[in-house]
Amino acid sequence: MTPHNYVRQAVPFIKEVIHKLDVTPEYLSKSLLLMDEIQKAVKFVLPDNGVIFDNKLQGLPDILKLPYNEVVLEYCCTNEDGRATQHFGKENTVTVRKRIIYAQQEGDNIQVLAVVFTESKDGNYWQVLPYIAEIIPRNNVSSAEIVNNENDTTNSWEVEKVVGTYYDLGGLAKKIHGDKWEEHAYYNMGDECQAVLGLLEALSCSNVKPTKLSTRQKMNKNAAKRGALPFDEYHVLTLDGPSKSSGDGKSFLDRRSPREHLRRGHIRKLENKRIWINSMVVNAGNHGKIHKSYALEAA
Repeated sequence: MTPHNYVRQAVPFIKEVIHKLDVTPEYLSKSLLLMDEIQKAVKFVLPDNGVIFDNKLQGLPDILKLPYNEVVLEYCCTNEDGRATQHFGKENTVTVRKRIIYAQQEGDNIQVLAVVFTESKDGNYWQVLPYIAEIIPRNNVSSAEIVNNENDTTNSWEVEKVVGTYYDLGGLAKKIHGDKWEEHAYYNMGDECQAVLGLLEALSCSNVKPTKLSTRQKMNKNAAKRGALPFDEYHVLTLDGPSKSSGDGKSFLDRRSPREHLRRGHIRKLENKRIWINSMVVNAGNHGKIHKSYALEAA
């Protein structure tokens, strides 16, 4: 996996054009502050669509703690039918393939902001989405504080252990969407919140480690003279130790060993730790085959 270097692209673009846009003064100041913060944060590259494991966050840990107080996650979105498109329709949404997520630890909660590269008939440009999402452990809130749509079981990023609430970034969300701005925040920030939760789930496994990429690019002299930003250092998540086994097909006690089948990737809880087990073929060549169909995502 190689760095996307999205931060290096987005920061100078936004700093140059944001003063020309019809935005609120508070949104302007907060966006410029965000441009400074994302440059200082520890950066991770995620797989396509921000999906690390394909288990729908079923192994999310009880304690939600970022590996660093401020992190940036970058990923390319290859799925054109995201949550917002499914809800609002293609004619009312635009394509955002390049995504930068800024996440900050705030006590037990995590605040999430997003910078995206929008591709539309009006042009291509980087922008700061006008929302702040806050991920909250469910046991820390009362039902009155939950403002997202808990009945939306199809498109919700919500999982059993967390809920989300939203804030208008500098009053711009309400200026654009009116009183329905929270609905837009819910659907537009869901994928980003899910990527943050996926990072936490992966790092809760003792055999998953953040590793610095050794492919950091060097800036040439001409770029330096133009005042271009230096290339950032990025981390990826790596899986330590063996993660696949096909089994030897032998019987265990008086049980007959299963036929050959695909076992989906999953988190295994041991006595004092959790580990991730990759998808594997179990008992290859033993007692015929069991055919299963999975919609496997990038992991």
